Amino acid sequence: MLNSVKSPVQTIFIMLGQRCNFNCKYCMQHAENGLHIDLPQEINPDIYEYIKHHAGQRDDNDWPLHLHFYGGEPLIYFDNIKNIVDKVKNLHVSFSFISNGYAITQEMVDFFNEYNFTETISWDGYASKDTRLIDVFSIPDKKRLLFQLKRLGVSAVYSAYTTPIQILDDFQKLSDEYQNIHPYPLHINIDELFDTGVADRSLFQIDYEKISREMRELAEEYIRTKGMGSRFSARREYIRHIIFDRIDCREDRKRVFCSCGNGYSTVNLDLSGTLYSCHNGPEVIGTIYDNQMQTLTNLFRYDHTMEFEKECSQCPIQSICQNGCKLMTAEIRKNTYCKLKRAVFLPVIETVLHIGKEYNDAK
Repeated sequence: MLNSVKSPVQTIFIMLGQRCNFNCKYCMQHAENGLHIDLPQEINPDIYEYIKHHAGQRDDNDWPLHLHFYGGEPLIYFDNIKNIVDKVKNLHVSFSFISNGYAITQEMVDFFNEYNFTETISWDGYASKDTRLIDVFSIPDKKRLLFQLKRLGVSAVYSAYTTPIQILDDFQKLSDEYQNIHPYPLHINIDELFDTGVADRSLFQIDYEKISREMRELAEEYIRTKGMGSRFSARREYIRHIIFDRIDCREDRKRVFCSCGNGYSTVNLDLSGTLYSCHNGPEVIGTIYDNQMQTLTNLFRYDHTMEFEKECSQCPIQSICQNGCKLMTAEIRKNTYCKLKRAVFLPVIETVLHIGKEYNDAK
């Protein structure tokens, strides 16, 4: 299980199980959407030694080893979350989860605040009633409990039901309410819809031109205001993140492995000690008892990032997309995945390049 190779692991996804109390249309883990797997429910105590090993590889000045509790719906597995935290709480670790929030209780709120969890609620703005069938923040008792969480955020997904400005303005309203209670805003995130054989194809009736127009408007607004403002702006923060955190223009960048780090810097671990190529996929690459080199060798079989380098190197958003998700096949990329990525990111890159050219021309 343990060896002398210094651990590159920064995050461990603890795969609790895939049961859920929602029926979100685009969830990759539905059986009809292609990536459902049955996961064990009994905790193998040896996983604690595995976590301890990787936490111990982090220097005192490093960020803690991050443990992300992953479902299904993680709150359904609260007892296992408590058991694991109790065993590792004295290690150099931090905790988080992403949830629909519906199962939240006062006991959970108190526990997550005590152990400084970062909590993210899957929420597509007020379109959640269409995509997730329930808007958890429209339920007063749920909202009251969720707003007690000290490190709360929201994460949306682009689809036919959502656009950038709609999502960000909905985020803004919610964050303003949260900031009336806490001295800081919500953290925010937006993902692009992943097509893993999603059954409801209406999700892909996306107005790509509208998304592009709105992204260009947001980028120009950010440049025009120089990203300044004394109060949190969801619009500014989203564009700032793309420009300063996502774009990687290094010419010597070798896009050999998936940019998400799944299987490399991010380990995907179920409760029995089995390791997976991705927390959203069924491909087993080994166990906690295996030699690290053998696990990596198995991982390479499922990582096709390099195969797309030739085609992706011609794409204007490669500096952000980094050859994309290793779960996306060539057919999916052609039909849905790449179109949405370009609609979201190309207007931002073009705006930055245009402003840069104007600046240089004015010298």
